[in-house]
Amino acid sequence: MMGIRKRRIVAVAVCFCLTVLFLWMGSVSGNRAGSYFRNISLQAEVQEFDAEWINSVMLQQGIPEDGEGESQPEDKETFAVWTELKNELVSVMEGGKSTVTDVIAVYGPSHCLLPLGKNLLPEDKEGCIIGEGLAEELFGTHLAEGQQVEWMGRTMTIRGVLREPGHFLMAEASGFWDAVTFDRINITLSDDQDRTVAGERFINRHGLAARELQWNHRYGWKWLAEMVPAKWSDFEGWRENFQKHKKAVELVKNTEKSTIESEGIRYYDRKILFELSGILFCGLCVRNIWYIIRKVSIL
Repeated sequence: MMGIRKRRIVAVAVCFCLTVLFLWMGSVSGNRAGSYFRNISLQAEVQEFDAEWINSVMLQQGIPEDGEGESQPEDKETFAVWTELKNELVSVMEGGKSTVTDVIAVYGPSHCLLPLGKNLLPEDKEGCIIGEGLAEELFGTHLAEGQQVEWMGRTMTIRGVLREPGHFLMAEASGFWDAVTFDRINITLSDDQDRTVAGERFINRHGLAARELQWNHRYGWKWLAEMVPAKWSDFEGWRENFQKHKKAVELVKNTEKSTIESEGIRYYDRKILFELSGILFCGLCVRNIWYIIRKVSIL
């Protein structure tokens, strides 16, 4: 009897440690996933945003064509227009190696869509950021910062190498904005801002044919607060909010994900897996504790 009780006590200790570990890992993964989708993401309702409007509004934001100028006023939101080009040929200047990867062309501050790790300065027209997997494929090592690559006939210097996403290239498109079609806009959002209101305000201010990709409706829990109407007894409000949520989920579900968005989704998947594992071991811990209590009460 004493041997069985000791084994149960050890099982409780092991299950408790695993519960804490998995819940902590879930929290870390959730925070990292939240970083990818912290900002507002808008998608063009047509194939692309107007190129002349893009250049005009980005110059107003403080990104002059010559790479020099004053920074943007504090009362304006920070945003970047971008697109992802699939299966682009990227080659090394020396050695002749080449490979195919996804390229993100961004016009504006790259931290609006890639908030983790190194980012490109808006005026850096000759720099790029690549993933470790792409660096190892082209150079045989992830220590590729300072090396040069070629894409679309343009020579670019690698400013940074990211562990995640592993296989991509990001280039600042302010120097060739008229050669790329942009279909996404990311807007930096502070913690105290209502993302829905901020997104609608930006669309209306610029007269855009765009829709917001509300990733939090499918890959987070903050949407629950948006479901509650002004009055709990407002059943029509509940119905309208539910319909809005359903449309937001369908839009995100059917949207082609970029390399960066896919990475954020993978972190959300890990979060769910770790949290479910934590709940499982928590249940095993409670079960063993209950078994020990019953045996002690019998004695």
